[in-house]
Amino acid sequence: MHPEFGYSVDSIYRKINSQPKLHLGTYPNTFPNTIDEYFWISASSNLWKALGTVNMNGSLVYFFYTAALNSEGSFVGKQKGVMNLWLSTRYDDIIQFVMDTETYIKYYVETNPIK
Repeated sequence: MHPEFGYSVDSIYRKINSQPKLHLGTYPNTFPNTIDEYFWISASSNLWKALGTVNMNGSLVYFFYTAALNSEGSFVGKQKGVMNLWLSTRYDDIIQFVMDTETYIKYYVETNPIK
């Protein structure tokens, strides 16, 4: 448990079937402190999504993170919010196995220049 975050990083980790389980590290050398670069961030009042890379023992690994607040506007309380973290050594696995179509379209539209 990471009291400074209010959750255990292991509790939000979701394994992608095509990937081996990756060791997340230990605090303070774990997500989100190991984020190297953001490629895309989407945030509304109660739903956040982020795509980027984390530094895991000197190797860059892709991550996709989602978080949804509860009806009280928090991650804690009687009704828990939801956080998910996927990690992959391959960018394509994040796109193919993690993002739904709506999220991918939003990501694509917001990160590709208009011709």
